[in-house]
Amino acid sequence: FYIHADKQSLKLSASHNSKGHSLLSHMITVVQSCIDDWYPGLQVVSVAPCTVCLQQHVGEYPLSHFHIEDCIEYIIRGNPNVTMTCPRGHSLFLHDLTPDLLMDQSFLLSFSECQLKRNHKRVGSLNEVYVGKCRGVSAIFKPYHHSNIVVSLKQLLQEAHQLRTISHPCIVNLLGVLTSPSSSPVQQPLSMSTTPHPFSKLELKQPSQPPMLVLENCSMRALDELLANHNVPRLLIYRIAIQVLSAVVNVLSCRPTFYPIGLHTSDVLVCSLSLDDPVNCKLLVSDLRPHHICTNLTSRTHDDGFLATDCVVKLIGTFLHKLICLEQPSDCSSVITTGGYYYIEQLAKACLQAEPHPFMQQPRPQEIICQLYQPLHQLVMHEVSISNSVVTCACAVQFDQSERSDGYYEVWTCCNSDCGAKITIFLANEMQQPVQHHVINNHQVRLIQQCGDLVWVPSWAGLDSGVIDIFDVYSRQPVHNLKVKDMCISCVSYSGTHVYCGTIEGYCFMLPAELSLLRSCAMPHLHYVSEHCVTGLVVLPDAVWLAAHNVIYVLQRSSLSTITTLRRKGSPGSSDLIGSLIASKDRVWSVQFGGFLVSSWDTTQADHHGDVNIYYTLKGRGCDQQESVITAFQPVMDILWVGVVSGHVLLLDMESGTLISLFQPYSTPVQFLISIPHFGIMNDHVILSGGRCHHHTSNVFTENNNKDSNYVIMWEALSSQRLLQLEQIYNSQLWSSDDTLQAGISDCGFLLPPSKDMIASKSSITNVTSLTVSMEPYN
Repeated sequence: FYIHADKQSLKLSASHNSKGHSLLSHMITVVQSCIDDWYPGLQVVSVAPCTVCLQQHVGEYPLSHFHIEDCIEYIIRGNPNVTMTCPRGHSLFLHDLTPDLLMDQSFLLSFSECQLKRNHKRVGSLNEVYVGKCRGVSAIFKPYHHSNIVVSLKQLLQEAHQLRTISHPCIVNLLGVLTSPSSSPVQQPLSMSTTPHPFSKLELKQPSQPPMLVLENCSMRALDELLANHNVPRLLIYRIAIQVLSAVVNVLSCRPTFYPIGLHTSDVLVCSLSLDDPVNCKLLVSDLRPHHICTNLTSRTHDDGFLATDCVVKLIGTFLHKLICLEQPSDCSSVITTGGYYYIEQLAKACLQAEPHPFMQQPRPQEIICQLYQPLHQLVMHEVSISNSVVTCACAVQFDQSERSDGYYEVWTCCNSDCGAKITIFLANEMQQPVQHHVINNHQVRLIQQCGDLVWVPSWAGLDSGVIDIFDVYSRQPVHNLKVKDMCISCVSYSGTHVYCGTIEGYCFMLPAELSLLRSCAMPHLHYVSEHCVTGLVVLPDAVWLAAHNVIYVLQRSSLSTITTLRRKGSPGSSDLIGSLIASKDRVWSVQFGGFLVSSWDTTQADHHGDVNIYYTLKGRGCDQQESVITAFQPVMDILWVGVVSGHVLLLDMESGTLISLFQPYSTPVQFLISIPHFGIMNDHVILSGGRCHHHTSNVFTENNNKDSNYVIMWEALSSQRLLQLEQIYNSQLWSSDDTLQAGISDCGFLLPPSKDMIASKSSITNVTSLTVSMEPYN
């Protein structure tokens, strides 16, 4: 391009092809947008000078001009090779005069190819559109109404040119442009009127139908309507957030770059609610502005390939806020309370902060997506600091919702000190402030167990003062007290009618679970089982399994007499002690006391099934044997959750023992893992974990962390199929582009439920060594 000698005009030259036409169109759009932005209301004469006359202009002869309105009939038919002749006989192609008003022939549609319904309809943020079909495909028809057909055409084609540069699986696709009732292209040349005045106009005939933008119609409904009327699974909310923000980043990374002026939940059209579909929503991209005219924004260029602005980050923050709160944020520092979207909350706060925060940096759009992609961030529902003392045990307490209006799950935690034990009770759906405290003076508590409508809290002071404090679930008050002479309770299990207890001295006994019977009964008969401490006890429908030293005793439920004994296969050594027992379906799971083995036992065959060695995985993460010692474990659905001394939490497939996910939420030992089934309005399974010195994994925000505090994290418990799907999505960055979507589906089988063989073959996705089920003795 160059500036003309009269310094009043600018000449732009481009190649005579579709790319050249697109470049000229974009430049004209930028100039016109600048004029509209800088000089609102300025009337611009829609004329185009003859370029040949412009080059030969000496000064005494007036220039010949073409009125754009005179060319409308030919423009809307989209034939750029129509020749036009000025009064001085110069022939020019239509694309030389109006490149910004021409569209590629492949995008031009005729009314004969479309079937429109007569009634207007609201689709997302589009208030008046038509729905129908275009070439047999469901479509949205967006009309452009204006008294001046040139203005309508420019608005339509400007948006069409923008959409043509965008290609993303989560953006509503452009099907074409509907500008003319006739589909026959114009082939004959057009001669300009030979009137002497250069600005004379021909009589313009308005088309019978307004020009329309034709978009794909993939919507079940707009996201704002869906959120207002349905309980959407929280994992689907994360996926919608990732897909929408990936589409926004794709818009920002296009060349030429456009900025979205608005980003609303009404612009998101939900096309599927299934987590097994690769695309759940599409963004209706409209109202884009070229980045050249965003003069009021503070912009900064990054190395990741696109230009980010504070405006876009705040748009993303507002969208994330409305996604989980359904309302506009009142101010940047407002507290978001959703009870299940911890990392979306933190990211929204970081985006909306008015000024830099010492512990929370404002993220970039690509960083926000990377955080949302991580399985750890999608699983975490809530985090809260509860105390500064070490939590020795915790229990999830369930009660009938009709009896209490403040929830139907509580979390009871206990912290021991030199003065005694302090029991703190939280509502599981909040856990911000405790609802009640109890102090047991001069006693130490190592166990809390719910048994029907009662909560049993065994404690001891030395070896000769065993006590069982019994609390009512609904009143949270102690209702009974049992003193056990010369022994200490080490484990408790509930069968529905009786409570079974094991002691440090190797005895086992049972008591009635009903409070009235419990108050009237005498001290039960003690059954001697082993000379070693009872470390695990679980009640099955047909037997009682009890662990002591390196042996599991299978006892009769009524008489507690020994039926059989079980040992790990091989020749376990004296240090191979069996710790806690937990029943899950047809299996009983045990952990090595003070070790790093998880063992599986078949309850139908009463036999040892196999072992999983945690150390084999963690040594690849720099952990030694001492840091790999298991401190907590909990089976949920078909996943075994394991916590270790290093603060890692491992998620293992129960059937194959294969590692699926590995996180490090703490930098100190995991204190407990407890499960809560059917939690909340979505009926989700959740896991509560506890530990000290919370280890932040996000590099976008870093809140103030008290090293002496105990942190409870609420996780959503998912099946092995869903967890593997999260890992596949994270590693493939599935919604980054059309190519990654297709590659992710073909490579990972995203739409198909994975088999156990597939889980084993994909276990390398976490870059750690696969765990194996071994039937050989561990040396």
